Amino acid sequence: MHIVFTDSRQVIKENLIKFGFVNCEFGYEYEKEILKNQFTLKLFINDKNEMFSQLTDNDTGDEYVLHLMENASGQFVGDIKNEYESVINSVILSCFERDVFRSEQAKQIISYAKNKYAAECEFLWAKFPKNAVLRRSDTNKWFALLGVLDYSKLNIDKDGKTEILNLRIPKEEVENTVDSMSFFPAYHMNKKSWYTICLDGSIKTQEILSRLGKSYSLALS
Repeated sequence: MHIVFTDSRQVIKENLIKFGFVNCEFGYEYEKEILKNQFTLKLFINDKNEMFSQLTDNDTGDEYVLHLMENASGQFVGDIKNEYESVINSVILSCFERDVFRSEQAKQIISYAKNKYAAECEFLWAKFPKNAVLRRSDTNKWFALLGVLDYSKLNIDKDGKTEILNLRIPKEEVENTVDSMSFFPAYHMNKKSWYTICLDGSIKTQEILSRLGKSYSLALS
């Protein structure tokens, strides 16, 4: 079996049953045929909120693992990986509640985005459970990405982790905005049109919300 995650997400047990999980010796088990019934995907969730997966080739009865390998390529493996991740993400979104972003600024931004733009955090990647996007409902484009990372990833000489916010920015404003002290080169985003802010109180919340609005406008088209 492959462990999917072990972080602090809390399972919503009634939602597991609604989704199709059943009680088993491990805790809860879910089974689904994927890729036109060529494979059987089983998911197990224990009392520690850990989720495990097992994918079996229905023709051979052997466990299939290529979809878990970063260097595996080809359309067949890609199709399996897409269906596998789709099921995993559906379970996470439907059956778990998140408590990832705990800073006061992050909570204010998330609440503001929900009230102002009807946008809620979307956790799109099972492999990156501490990354979430906010998107416009009309264009379906992201206008913000929240995450958690080490200060060192931003070349900040400070121990520990920080919650961050990635925002859109006009290309012509990047040079005069990004100073690597208050505003940083976008982490894991296009540095020509995004930048990163630390949600550690170094920038006032009202300014961040103003910048969030500008980013929202840039996601119009």
